Amino acid sequence: MTLHNLGTQVGLVEGTTAGTTVVAFPAQVVTASVTNANIIDLNKFEGDILFIVTAASSTSGVITITLNESDASNMASDSAVSGVSVVSTAGSATKDVFRINSNERKRYCRVIVTESTAGYDAAVAVVAVGSHKYGLPVQP
Repeated sequence: MTLHNLGTQVGLVEGTTAGTTVVAFPAQVVTASVTNANIIDLNKFEGDILFIVTAASSTSGVITITLNESDASNMASDSAVSGVSVVSTAGSATKDVFRINSNERKRYCRVIVTESTAGYDAAVAVVAVGSHKYGLPVQP
């Protein structure tokens, strides 16, 4: 899908946490072995959604960024989306983009950051951009 001439239809793909609107994975230093991000309701979007991943250079450790999906709003029985994986290793900053088609996925998704080698000490962020369904602004 090529995004052009969509005007206000294109915007951040946001989830909610305790009623607060948030981005896919807010910038933070990963301090746990597995960090679950905010749950996103894909029913509010249509077509492709781009997930933009940035991770600062770490002095040690390795993280893997994946995307899980579920039919349940609480992500019960979630499973990994095949082909979506970004690895960030010590000594180099990571920039990557992955794409999913919201029409072909389960209703809910969230980014998962796994510290596969301990000691990762750099900030990580994931922002998602997509086309609002029916051209309406997305409400959390």
